[in-house]
Amino acid sequence: MLGPRAAVVMKKEREFQILSSVLGAGPTASIVPSENPDFRVRPQGRNREFGAEITEFYPSESHARVQNRPGYVSQILDSGEYIHRDDQAMFPVGPAQLYAADGTPKGSITGIFTEILPPADYFAKVSSLIDRKNARYHDYAEGLSHVILVIHDNSLTLSKFDSATFSTLFYASDIAKSIAQCGFSEVYLVTRFRDFPQRRCVPAKALLFFQLIYAYLHGARVYQNEGGVSDEIVFGSLLPYLRQRGGFMATLSEHPSGLSVDSVSAKAIVSEDSGLSLIVADPAGEPLSKDPELHLPSDRDLVSHCLRYSTENTVGLSISFLAHGVLGQTNHPDLIEPGRA
Repeated sequence: MLGPRAAVVMKKEREFQILSSVLGAGPTASIVPSENPDFRVRPQGRNREFGAEITEFYPSESHARVQNRPGYVSQILDSGEYIHRDDQAMFPVGPAQLYAADGTPKGSITGIFTEILPPADYFAKVSSLIDRKNARYHDYAEGLSHVILVIHDNSLTLSKFDSATFSTLFYASDIAKSIAQCGFSEVYLVTRFRDFPQRRCVPAKALLFFQLIYAYLHGARVYQNEGGVSDEIVFGSLLPYLRQRGGFMATLSEHPSGLSVDSVSAKAIVSEDSGLSLIVADPAGEPLSKDPELHLPSDRDLVSHCLRYSTENTVGLSISFLAHGVLGQTNHPDLIEPGRA
């Protein structure tokens, strides 16, 4: 068994690997291990550091022990000895039937069994994890330009869903509220989906920002058809909606393709035909720069209507999750399908 010092070193090395999977191959001047947060990162060409807090998600403490203690699985299979009584209830041993691809029986083996965490329980547990980390955000952020939270998912829950289904489940879950209200500039979920063989890094705050804007635009068009408010008021009412619905402090600016809705972690470009595309902040970069702001009039009744609309409807995105903290661009509104929750 590893001693305490060796275990700490291995934990830090693993956290460094997880952070590297998010930062990608971009140049950084230094990555310094610390405690609050786990790393202080100074990108090349910048004097000020940002912070990275790394955490690993397991469905239970039993899952963490089984995955992290060398030889524990063999110990359970060979001798039936468990380190903790909870592990025995969570990982019972029993026979498993093997089948060929054509369904022909090929014998049996002895294996360890456990249930996969259902999506509702998964999102509730990850949401609680984010809330606990956010309670310490001010300790992490002292002296840093911003802090990102990276959650390495060690469950199998999302591997049973494709990425578009995940975005629908995500929008309707408790985790959306926790992500919107946390102080981290971005929350990266490093996980697996059924339609991607390798782990993908989901910038969850940017994803939620994009979903809320689409839900707003869809609801605003319904309101506009009924009441005839101008496009100027529709876009002016978007900012108070984002503050109330998701806690996003955003600004509007002009863009060659239309309007840019700018937050710290993402820009949503709204074209003249209401198509959407998303630009996500580089995790190792400065918060996204902003062009001169546009100040447009807003309408309280429109904001209230869209708050109700975005709460009562579920938004799913047909969107590609790339390897290093980037969402693939989605340009067409027909790729995003709202439906009754």
